[in-house]
Amino acid sequence: MDREVALATVQRSGSVLCLGVPEGTEVGLDTELWVVGPRFKGIKMIPPNQAHFFYYSPGDNSGLGGGPPPGRRGRFLYLRPTEVAVFRWSDETEDFAEPDRDEAERLAEGVRRLEFDQWLGPYPLANAEKWASISRHITPAVLQRLQPVGYSVWSEMATQRRIEEKGKAKVGDEASSAGSAAMDTLGHKSYYTDIPKRAIPPGAAPHEVTRYSIDKSYTLTLLLETKYDNDDGLLLGELEYSFVCFVMGQEYEGFEQWKKLVNLLCSCEEALLTRPRLFHEFIDVLHNQLRQAPVDLFMDELMADSFLMSSLKSFFELTEDERLDADLARRGRTFKSFMADHFRLDLSALDADDEDAPTVVED
Repeated sequence: MDREVALATVQRSGSVLCLGVPEGTEVGLDTELWVVGPRFKGIKMIPPNQAHFFYYSPGDNSGLGGGPPPGRRGRFLYLRPTEVAVFRWSDETEDFAEPDRDEAERLAEGVRRLEFDQWLGPYPLANAEKWASISRHITPAVLQRLQPVGYSVWSEMATQRRIEEKGKAKVGDEASSAGSAAMDTLGHKSYYTDIPKRAIPPGAAPHEVTRYSIDKSYTLTLLLETKYDNDDGLLLGELEYSFVCFVMGQEYEGFEQWKKLVNLLCSCEEALLTRPRLFHEFIDVLHNQLRQAPVDLFMDELMADSFLMSSLKSFFELTEDERLDADLARRGRTFKSFMADHFRLDLSALDADDEDAPTVVED
């Protein structure tokens, strides 16, 4: 790429500058993960005006001093055209830190003048649509609601490592050190919305209590009104945010939140009729997420309780309602066919009331 084309591309895109990264460190952006070499200083040509997830972990998986492995850490970025996110590696914390504003702006200007161009790897544009398909609802408003205080999302392994490091205090400082560790790790936890298992309207009759325990439409409506400002996009954004934190960030809380949201949205009979647009989008989001999952997903330990198949069983049954919006019903059938083909599942097993677990078709 000649200088004029490179300059024009930089002016249309974002960049991440990473200084002092040790060779062998794992660095990822969106769906791509690399083990960096000695010349690596960041990533250029990043599509602007959309969320990206930048994540990393030290190459020494054994952990310093015989402790637990450092674990993965990550953060969301939302870059405007020509914007540069600047980070400097700290060997002491095994983490990135942001330099002060003046230094960050000076370095960002250097990136815009192409002074670091030879050390910046290009964003894999061939996979841009793949990432966009699982992140298009993660808007700045979603990030503002959910991001940790310290912006950095820590995996379970990274959290445990930090607690153990803080625990190595001098005699007499144990209590304060433990408290400091707890507060420190709290700064790296996302602010997920509390999703109740069920919500019952005040004064509901006994038969209504039973109905609202099965059909979660009232719970969904209550959440949208009280937690999501009646904005479907905020809910769908949290569904995508939690999935990314789980898959790319290795954050178990992300998995738990994703699971709760999927369970909720798969259990809303009445809302399928009254909120077809939300469920159009929900099917697209979940379809795109599972499209990127490995074909042996349902053999994974986290899926051992078949929560996803139990939820999808209910959802596919609900999408067969003749009163349903025609396009929504069609999307439901397409999604069900994808599940059968991609994961080699015998979905006829879902028709049996006492069989929630999937049947895997062997070669």
